[in-house]
Amino acid sequence: MSAKARLCRRAVGLLACLVVSSPAMAVVLGRTDISDFSNPASNWYGMDWSYVGRNGVGGAVAVDDYWVLTARHLGGSVGGTVSFGGTNYTIAEVKYAPTDSGQTLPPDLMLLRVTQKLPGHYDLYTGNLSSMTNKEVIVVGYGYDGTSTDGGTKYSWSTGTATVERWGTNKITGNTRVTGSVKETPTYNSRCLEMEFTLGNTQYEAGMADRDSGGGIFVKVSDGAGGYKWVLAGINAYVDNQVTGVDKNWAVAIPSYYNWITTTIPEPATFSVLLGGAALLAARRRRRKAA
Repeated sequence: MSAKARLCRRAVGLLACLVVSSPAMAVVLGRTDISDFSNPASNWYGMDWSYVGRNGVGGAVAVDDYWVLTARHLGGSVGGTVSFGGTNYTIAEVKYAPTDSGQTLPPDLMLLRVTQKLPGHYDLYTGNLSSMTNKEVIVVGYGYDGTSTDGGTKYSWSTGTATVERWGTNKITGNTRVTGSVKETPTYNSRCLEMEFTLGNTQYEAGMADRDSGGGIFVKVSDGAGGYKWVLAGINAYVDNQVTGVDKNWAVAIPSYYNWITTTIPEPATFSVLLGGAALLAARRRRRKAA
């Protein structure tokens, strides 16, 4: 095969309003060499993909010791599980991203808190949306494999292929608002990063396919010590019309929901300091009473 693919569930984009008929769920890879995309990206790009796990038929990304981000359309409830490295983690709390100002539908994004400490997690991209255009990203997901079509400008996937963790690369072309529909009913409205599939545009060109939703796209940033690290920039969510061949993908943009994510997840260090302060105050009160 000249190309491989993985991404999200089938979706159709209408030019006027960018309505997507169904959320995406997979990643499609456009091969330009013989790299094994089902082996960790660290073999080529120095990224540890261990903290991209499973949520139902799609993916989930660890962003804290006890919290994961995923696409809301995948579902998830208290008492359910997500898995990382073959280990199941029980969901203790579900938090949905609030509806954006001026919109009537909620974003396709949610946080899940688990009861056991996760094996590790990714930092979030802290730049703004405009700074992301033309950035190369790594795409990670658990979608079907596929092949490129139309001279490498589109792709399709096969539901007969394995849904294993895969990675590839793409480039952000901009951002836009996307409405996702479930069973033909508009259900979500999210600010998304847009990517196009063009074989050879990046070294390991990839797109999303069915069952890639909830996985992530990652950008390289400085680690502050002369090296670099990969941080989470978006959550896989949508593709355009698979009937005629997919050429556009969308991931819910982390910069647009950064404040919600970081205010929803408690800061353990701050919490500990507050507890310490409360304990000290209580001790002082006890001493006063004893005196």
